[in-house]
Formats: sequence, C-alpha cells, structure tokens
Amino acid sequence: MTALFSGQTHRRWRDILILAILYFATAKLGHSLALPPGYVSAVWILVSLGSRQY
Repeated sequence: MTALFSGQTHRRWRDILILAILYFATAKLGHSLALPPGYVSAVWILVSLGSRQY
C-alpha cells in the first residue's frame, strides 16, 4: 500500500501542474500570434510565389 501523499504522487501532481502551465502559456502565445479576422493566411503570398517555380 502507498501513502496518500507519497513522493510519487507529489511528482505526478507536479508534472501535471507543469504540463498545465506550459499548455496555458503556449495557448496564450498562439493567441498573440493569431491573425486578425479577414486575413486568410500569414504565408499566402509566399506559397503562391513558391508554387510558380517550374
């Protein structure tokens, strides 16, 4: 039997907390890099120029 708050349990909760913080931080970063409404893509012009090379 393991204790309710064993070292392994603390590590697991720490890992979950770190993962949640990283998930939240990357979501905030993604929202800050998002394009305003009305734009199709940030690389639309680059894709069209690249596809014209024969």
